[in-house]
Amino acid sequence: MSHEEESRQDQGLLSGNHQEQSTGGVASEGTGEIVPWAHRDIKPGNVLIADDGQTAVLMDFGSMCQARIHIENRQEALAQQDIAAEHCTMPYRAPELFDVKTGTTLDEKVDIWSLGCTLYAMAYGQSPFEMNMDQGGSVALAVLNNQYKFPEGNSKQIK
Repeated sequence: MSHEEESRQDQGLLSGNHQEQSTGGVASEGTGEIVPWAHRDIKPGNVLIADDGQTAVLMDFGSMCQARIHIENRQEALAQQDIAAEHCTMPYRAPELFDVKTGTTLDEKVDIWSLGCTLYAMAYGQSPFEMNMDQGGSVALAVLNNQYKFPEGNSKQIK
């Protein structure tokens, strides 16, 4: 793909001149607004290091969708939960994607949650909610109930 083609593709995403997304969100046609998108599956396995050895590169955009999706009814809520269950890795998934509520808006904050879990995993070797799996706990319940713990002797384990 040439640089000119890439530029036109990027402009289409930013300007809102694209078709309805599979997640149900519709962008404003021709308004020139910036349309925010969410990756929805940020995790250590989706972050590579570039050839320079320093630059992080985000990959695997199969779960990406428009960031601001207003949930009008229970059917839409269940559809978003199903999409998250299919495309988002459970230990890095934001709580609002486990139990989507009617009348809420799913936004780019789901990526901030995933990034925090990814940074924790980089420091300690696993996501904060995988710690509970050693005792047979549920990742979904741990996320929803904010149950995490730092490993014993954590200062020695940080690399």
